[in-house]
Amino acid sequence: MMLLTLDLGTTVLKAALWSDGRLVAERAATLSLRTAGLEAEQDANEWWARAVALVRELAPSPVDAIGVTAQMHAVVPMDAAGNPLAPVPVVMDRRAHAEVAELLAAPGWRSIHTLTGGRLDVTCVLPKLRHLTRSPAAAAWRNAAWLLPPKDYLRFRLTGEAATDPTDAAGTLLWNIRTGNWELSLVELAGIRAAQLPPVQPTLSLAGKLTPAAAQALGLTAGIPVVTGGGDDIETLGAGVITPGDYFEHCGTTGSIYLATEKFMLDPAGAVETYPDIVPGRWLMGASTTTAGAALAWARRVLALDPAQAPANGLPPLQAVPGELLFLPFLAGERGPWWNAALTGSWQGLRPEHTAADLYRAAVEGVFYSLHSLLASLRPHAERSGGAVHTSGPLGLGQRGAQVRADLYGLTVRRRGALPQSTAIAAALITEAALTGADPYALAQSRLETVWECPPGAAQAAWAAGARRYHQAAATAHATSQPSEKKP
Repeated sequence: MMLLTLDLGTTVLKAALWSDGRLVAERAATLSLRTAGLEAEQDANEWWARAVALVRELAPSPVDAIGVTAQMHAVVPMDAAGNPLAPVPVVMDRRAHAEVAELLAAPGWRSIHTLTGGRLDVTCVLPKLRHLTRSPAAAAWRNAAWLLPPKDYLRFRLTGEAATDPTDAAGTLLWNIRTGNWELSLVELAGIRAAQLPPVQPTLSLAGKLTPAAAQALGLTAGIPVVTGGGDDIETLGAGVITPGDYFEHCGTTGSIYLATEKFMLDPAGAVETYPDIVPGRWLMGASTTTAGAALAWARRVLALDPAQAPANGLPPLQAVPGELLFLPFLAGERGPWWNAALTGSWQGLRPEHTAADLYRAAVEGVFYSLHSLLASLRPHAERSGGAVHTSGPLGLGQRGAQVRADLYGLTVRRRGALPQSTAIAAALITEAALTGADPYALAQSRLETVWECPPGAAQAAWAAGARRYHQAAATAHATSQPSEKKP
């Protein structure tokens, strides 16, 4: 069985061919990102043009099915023919601060969280739409025939059919996680019409077939089945999170920790969010930090460190126990668990003898502590104790850093699957499962071997003490800032 997947990130689009779970070939293209002040936008036309070029470069033999996944927390305004009407504000776009303040006043974060499972933040689609539908570009958004998440825009170009799935619907903060319908009260607050939002269908369903026009553009055969698929949170499957009670960790430009569970529940403190997993009856609880690798890239630049001391791809040599310096990586505010856009970053405990290398080591540890703070918010909700943490992302590939995080978390950190592209792996597994009716978790179990695992070691007590210092410092910074949302 030959499968084609498209994986649209914010910086790179990848096209890949898979045969019975094995990567046959892959091509990638970088994407433009326009930034100006708080704005961060992309051109959806470029996404499609890059996809066409990559698939033609692959020159695939007959393909049995196509799967698509993409960045979340964005929507594309389209006319009925699928033409984008305006640039797409992606997850990094932060211009909707005033709208977040309005929504916090009424209906309030708790009401939105109860309806959607998500937390209101400046990165969310709801406040972005509220901002854009009152902006000079309002006509493009108010008059759009469809407002589709990025993966669903690409799939519309493939099939001519508008649809989304529960993972991306939940990511808009416009979907009622309890009823499975678009929440009309929130749609109205966004300044749009419910008719502009697509039908929501299962992640593991067939969304349509490749149209003759798309087939001609891609160099494929018309009629190939195209799977609905999910947003890039499906990475949890590609990283090997199969058993409820296990955790997923993403260490990349941002950081994430999620808990797989078969119990629907919301965190009463609102520290973490709840999302549908790819199969009905399974859920993901968790949240992302605003900066992880992005904070380290900033530190490398401002400290002007030698690449040997601070490698651009990977982590520097780390000590078995934490250092004295403490770094709060809140360079762009913070999402989970603080949900405070006013937080700022800092080094604490500086002395004359500290070097730039010491500061960078503290930055790495601070990023790890920020991930630990998410894990600490999730542990009370776990159905069992002792679940493993399955890691993914460029900073999660090395065992040295993983051993530090295992000691910090007090849990085994595990890497499953020899390939680094966990999101694309998940897209291939979902596409195969939707086409054949197989259990996607059983497929993952059979395909994703354990590459390595790091059980917690003797340094747990030292890292636990460091985590307490970090949490106290972060809590103090949160309490003394002017938060965009107040904690309950």
